[in-house]
Parts: sequence; C-alpha cells; structure tokens
Amino acid sequence: MVVDVVVTGAVLVVTGGVVEVSGMVVVVVVGSAPLVHAERTSTQLVRITVERFIRVRRYRPAGRSHRNPASSFAGRLDRFDSMQIQLIRHAEPGYVDDGVLRNNPPLTELGHRQAKLAAARDWGSVDEIWVSPMVRAQQTAEPIVETLGIEPTVMDWMHEIRMPDEWEGSAVDRFEEMFEQLNLRAIEALWDGVPGGESFRDFHVRVTTGLAHELAARGARPIITDDPEPNLWTEPEDLSIVYVAHGGTNAVTLGYLLGMEPTPWEWDRFDSAHTSVATVRTKHVSHSVAFGMTGFGDTSHLPPGIVTR
Repeated sequence: MVVDVVVTGAVLVVTGGVVEVSGMVVVVVVGSAPLVHAERTSTQLVRITVERFIRVRRYRPAGRSHRNPASSFAGRLDRFDSMQIQLIRHAEPGYVDDGVLRNNPPLTELGHRQAKLAAARDWGSVDEIWVSPMVRAQQTAEPIVETLGIEPTVMDWMHEIRMPDEWEGSAVDRFEEMFEQLNLRAIEALWDGVPGGESFRDFHVRVTTGLAHELAARGARPIITDDPEPNLWTEPEDLSIVYVAHGGTNAVTLGYLLGMEPTPWEWDRFDSAHTSVATVRTKHVSHSVAFGMTGFGDTSHLPPGIVTR
C-alpha cells in the first residue's frame, strides 16, 4: 500500500495512512530499513510504499542524552538513540576447595573485594541488570545491584558452559593432564566440548538464542543476509544494560553481537580478567545499526596487585 508521511510541527498522530511527527529530523523505517530521513525546514509530504509496517523514530539533537557523546558536526546519524551493553566477568571464585573441584563455587575473599570495587566504578546511566544464575555471578552482581538500585533479571541462558556433574568434588590434580589431552583433539572434535559436559555447539546455541530473544523484545532483531552471522540489526530501544556473566558466556555474546564466526575457543579469543568490563553499543550503518566494541578488558577499578584470571 502507499502511505503519506507528513513531517510537520505537530504532535505524533497516526490516522489512516497519514503520519505527522514533530522534531528536527525523522527516520521512516519500512520493515527493518529506513527509507528516508529529512530535516524539517517546512512541511513536507513523502509518499512511500510500505510492505510490512512503518516505525518513526525521532532524531535526538546533540546534548539531550549524556549517554551519547556529542558529534563533531551536526546531523551525524550516530547520535540517534542507542543501546549499550557493559559485560562484566564475575570476580575470582574458589574453583578449588581443599584440593577438590567445585562446579558452581562462591567467590573467594579476594573475589568479594573485587566485586565491591567493580560496583564503585562509573557505570553511567543504567536501565537494566542481567545476571547469570551461577553463584559466582550472583555474588558479583550483589554490590552492583545495591549501588545502582536496580532490580536484576536472572537469565538462565547466561549460565557458563556446563561441566560434567561428576566433576564436583573430584581431586583437582587429575584435570591438568586431561585438559592438555582434550586440547590436542582435531578442531571438529573441540566442538564436542568436555566428555560428559555441554558441547560447545549447544552452549553457543543456548547463549545466542537467549540473547537474540531478549534483544528482539527490546527492538533489536538481526537483519537476514547471506552472512550466517548477524552483522546488522534493526534499531533497538535506547537502553543501557549491565551484563554480569562469565568468560565463556561473555565471549560468545561479544562474538555474536560483532558478527564474528563462532569458534570452540571463544574463551581465548576474548580472554578477560575477573571483573573486567567490555562495552558494546549500537552505531548506525547504512539503513540499520551494528554493534561496535568501545572497550574491552577494563580493570581500571582494580589495583594492579589484585587483577586475577
């Protein structure tokens, strides 16, 4: 169908096929791609063909939001509303207790100190806190939640890759040699993960499926292209999210948001210290948005002597 889009100084009104919107600049989105943007110098009439739906987002001039840095010139598209995700790895946990392995350990005394220092860093304006259900992530999130005063949302899909249940309470000295042997397997075999545990294939699907579901609920959906990894997304809500999880979960998340082909050694590709912070945010690319990394491995809240991995 054909819809008339009228840009005037009026309040947003949708009646029949006419959209009237106030503001300096508007973007008319058809499906997932903006068709037109225009500076309002006078009343304009734009006729467009709509295949699915129309969404109108108003441009926010520089200086209206402290989350978006001021542009060096007026009219830059990257000053539209954006989504920011700050991913923090949990603090130091007690993986080994009296010589035996713990699958879901609490934080060490040092880990609790790291978590408190992380909570005191400048998080900026935050709207949501997402947390893994595992004990070490929950305990890392506690002082952050208290400081920011935001009720956290526990996301089961943010759980770290699952190790075999029978590892719990096993003597730790037998694992070093086992891991060396497992790492020497063929690349294809590495996708199977640790025998008896969750495969990396399943882990990757679990994390990315859960993440995609939550982002879609906030307006960000992958734009389907020939590339199997989603490089471009629809415009998300203007949100700042703190994401408290794990080395593996965060690595998979970063790779997915950045459109990178997955590998079974994500942990090595995005090697991060305890409570280190990585930051991604959306930027406008052509008629859509892409996630870009603006920081990685930030441990500026920790004194050098207590940075651990």
